[in-house]
Amino acid sequence: MSVGTGRRRALWLRLALVIGVVLGPKQAMAQSGTEPPPASGSPAYIRPISALPKDLFLDQKKVITSPARLRKKDLAWLVPMAGATSFLFATDERNMRDRIHGGPLTQDRSSLFANAGTGVMLSIPAYLAWYGWRHSDEYATTTATVSTRALAASMIATEVVKLIARRQRPLDGDGSGAFLKGSGVNSSFPSMHSAMVWAVAPVVAERYPGWLTKVAVYGLASSVSLSRVAGQKHFPSDVLIGSSLGWLIGHYLAQGAEPKSQRMYLDPPSERRAADSTAAHGFVYVPMDSWVYPALDRLAGLGLIPSQIAGLRPWTRAECRRQLAEADEAMLDRDRDWRAASQAQPLLAALHREFDEADQAGGALVLDSVYVRNGGIAGPALTDGYHFGQTWVNDFGRPFGRGWNMNTGLTVRAESGRFFGYVRSEFQHAAAAAPVSLETRQLISKLDTIPLPPEREADDTNRYRVVEGYAGVRLANLELSVGKQALWWGPGTDGPLSFSTNAEPTKNAKISMLHPYRLPGFLGHLGEIRGEFVMGKLGGHAYTWRPWFNAQKVSFKLTDNLEMGFTRWSMLWGEGHPITFKSFVRNFTATSSEVAIGPTDPRDPGDRKAGFNFKYRIPGLRDWVTIYSDSYSDDDPSPLAAPRHAAISPGIHLTRIPGVPKLDLRVETSSTTPLAIDRGGQFIYYNGQYRSGNTNYGNLLGSSVGRDGRAIQAWSTYWFNARTKVEGSYRQRKISGQFLPGGGTQSDASMKGSVELPGHCYADVMLQYERFWLPVLGGPQRNLSGRVELRWEPRLRLFR
Repeated sequence: MSVGTGRRRALWLRLALVIGVVLGPKQAMAQSGTEPPPASGSPAYIRPISALPKDLFLDQKKVITSPARLRKKDLAWLVPMAGATSFLFATDERNMRDRIHGGPLTQDRSSLFANAGTGVMLSIPAYLAWYGWRHSDEYATTTATVSTRALAASMIATEVVKLIARRQRPLDGDGSGAFLKGSGVNSSFPSMHSAMVWAVAPVVAERYPGWLTKVAVYGLASSVSLSRVAGQKHFPSDVLIGSSLGWLIGHYLAQGAEPKSQRMYLDPPSERRAADSTAAHGFVYVPMDSWVYPALDRLAGLGLIPSQIAGLRPWTRAECRRQLAEADEAMLDRDRDWRAASQAQPLLAALHREFDEADQAGGALVLDSVYVRNGGIAGPALTDGYHFGQTWVNDFGRPFGRGWNMNTGLTVRAESGRFFGYVRSEFQHAAAAAPVSLETRQLISKLDTIPLPPEREADDTNRYRVVEGYAGVRLANLELSVGKQALWWGPGTDGPLSFSTNAEPTKNAKISMLHPYRLPGFLGHLGEIRGEFVMGKLGGHAYTWRPWFNAQKVSFKLTDNLEMGFTRWSMLWGEGHPITFKSFVRNFTATSSEVAIGPTDPRDPGDRKAGFNFKYRIPGLRDWVTIYSDSYSDDDPSPLAAPRHAAISPGIHLTRIPGVPKLDLRVETSSTTPLAIDRGGQFIYYNGQYRSGNTNYGNLLGSSVGRDGRAIQAWSTYWFNARTKVEGSYRQRKISGQFLPGGGTQSDASMKGSVELPGHCYADVMLQYERFWLPVLGGPQRNLSGRVELRWEPRLRLFR
């Protein structure tokens, strides 16, 4: 057996041991009861100081022996945890080398913050012990004691694993994080800081319940853990295991301590009542290409969901269920138009099957779907939407080319209490893209003001890709999720101007309001409100390399018929731009930009953008006609402040055609050519500091209309039912001659069909004819393309 094979086998054995130690306390908690109350009749939580050594010994005994008590049901936690840890093990070296890097100053500051944060967290038990002694508060004293026990148990367990793993730290050796090569005392795996803060956090959060406590302690714990990675002290897998180990030990001991006191809240009374009235369950987001969105949009167009906020998606399964309940209630209105009601009935029936009551009962790991999609393009295809155009749009950035293209994958979701997770992964095959000529590469260099792009190899694409994958937690009416997540910030169908599914979903952290919320007091006149805050990274950028972005959106439902939304987002940081708190604040507060001295000017506050959208149901035609619009501005505080310099995308939706109630019509037009002056392609979707523009891995984040273009598209759908329908569409796009020499025209006509098959199976078919004429690419060219997707949706509960 080779040395490499032996090391890998040893690594997997240690991984199994660590996972067992980390997950074991959950099973131990389920099988081990608390000790009986003292004979004196005093409450069980009053423990003398002399009992602390015995308690510590018993705690550690349960932790060490916990792997022996694992059961089959623990696979619901073990499998995802093992998968996440294995993934991080495989990518640790690359993450630290290519994605997480910083100079000595960043490392020192991160280490200082981690140590200070750990000190703050550990001071909480000390303060509670003093407070309990000073005020004879036994509840505070018990919380301090339990926190100390959790801290001690986590430190001992972590140190045992460190002595076994002996993993090198990121700055030791060749930076690969080799196991059995480092010092047992200074082992990188797992993170002691993470284990300590995450052991104390659940004790405080569960003993003093409420969103304010959870945000404070879990936010501090997360910051400490991330700082250990940023400071080059630990690999991401070290932090994951250390945090999990600490949290499970702390959660186990908190559950076995005195029951929560109803007087021990740190939240405002109104928030406390809301938390007590409903169970806090976390829910995954419905993917943006789901049939659910057109169905709910049609119900809203029929006037059955007046509170729907369409400009901020995706929605969670809980929000979709809320909208469904609102539609059910509206159907009870006896004055409801019977024609609209007849169109709504099949939609409601299908949505009830999708969001049945059993779906929200308890935690589960669910296999939602398995799918395979085959497609082909006969003729030359457009694959560069940033410069020329795309034959297939709004497809999550999947690669495609002239010839055969295939995707096959599955979707899995997990929901347990307030925690949730989602994975959509697939194998992707794409035919090789046509080679780019020297003349075309020289044109791209001129259009983007960049060096000559390298020649691209014309090879087929064969890769495994996580299309979307995230995990999160619900805190009251907020959901915090981290991972690869799609955004759709606009009311239209062709693609919002800021964020759509045209590009591969970005890696981001997102805070989103679960349901619309009515502000208190006089602010309630603004109607219901929903908001999101996103911080993430963009990929595939060469100029500037490794940029980040932050984005915020707030949508108001001012009346049952009027919705308005405001967007602010920006690209920042990246190579040549320091990642500091000062630069982050400057990005938010700067009202002007200095003249840049080059493409990587560290003084530049970032590429700031704004958006505004509205949606309005026409008076007298409330259940028939809806108008809407999306707009976008570069370097202006809002499109409303400079409408003649903004991009715009208005549309109209006719829910029913007179005489053919099952047929609808939608028309949208988009323009990224400002009315004031045509600046070519170096304004909308472009920036002098970030010359790869509004893209993620080469595809536009926003509308596929592209740079300096105008487009009009119409769709008409005949609804047999929610899952069976036929759609015809036509799209024409014009490119300005100020951007591409000679301009350009792209025209598409397509037919799509969806049908429900027996056995929870569904089929989607698409056929498209395209003609495009871009003089810079030659004369008129044509292609014919099609796709067939077969999908099985068993909603199979793997674990419960």
